[in-house]
Amino acid sequence: MREGFVVAATYNTTMEAEMARERLESAGITAVIHSDDAGGMYPQLDLVEGVAVLVDPVDLEAAKDILSPPADASLAESDEDEEDEEDEDDPDEN
Repeated sequence: MREGFVVAATYNTTMEAEMARERLESAGITAVIHSDDAGGMYPQLDLVEGVAVLVDPVDLEAAKDILSPPADASLAESDEDEEDEEDEDDPDEN
């Protein structure tokens, strides 16, 4: 792991980690990716330890805020699921 950097988040795939790194970079936070997949020869190793997005310790809290999902996102998804179920149950609307 890079000296002086700390883990802001860990993902299952390199693609997810790259997207997170891009979000941080667009917010002005320098981020690097750390994974141990034998130089890309064994990408399945990422599933064991994950792919870490590293940032400077000074930027850690801001990075976590950027990478965390909005607090109401899970509520919005569950509300949409309930509405879909209600629509399926109502035969008058079809």
